[in-house]
Amino acid sequence: LTSLTGFDSLKYIGGALEINHNHSITDCSGLASLTDVGTLSIIENDALQSLNGLDHLSEAGGICITGNDALTSLTGLEGITYIPGDLCIGSLSSPGNEKLEKLSGLMNLDSVGGRFDIYNNDTLQDLSGLDNLAVIGGDLRIGSNDKLIDLGGLDKLTTVGADLVFADNFSLSSLNGINQLNHVG
Repeated sequence: LTSLTGFDSLKYIGGALEINHNHSITDCSGLASLTDVGTLSIIENDALQSLNGLDHLSEAGGICITGNDALTSLTGLEGITYIPGDLCIGSLSSPGNEKLEKLSGLMNLDSVGGRFDIYNNDTLQDLSGLDNLAVIGGDLRIGSNDKLIDLGGLDKLTTVGADLVFADNFSLSSLNGINQLNHVG
């Protein structure tokens, strides 16, 4: 698959939209009318550079974006304010997003109902782009992000409903950025 054109009128998917293992797709154009999806998985698309084309997406029950070697940002997800399920940016058990430098695109997200994982994003230096995130209903797990130096971007986070995990972020020298966190578990 080289393009997602052909879905120009598609507005709603009650179940899952999986864009997985397509080695020639460079963006998500062709999904410009999509506003609502049950779950969104964008996994191991080697040439995917951008999520442009998802600009009208405002509802997603869960999102997983991992193994996209050329993806540099999450621009295109600005319409998402709440995710009732899980959000994973990278994965503990598989490659993350090798060139993901920033989480811009999620700047309007204010809560995640389930778990939020940020794993194996080799060039991610901070968490800017999560500037409005206040509540995570499940775990917050941040691990194996080799260049992550601080938690800037989580300044409004007050609540993590389950476990708080930081593991193998070898450049992370402090937890500055989560100063408003007042409830875990």
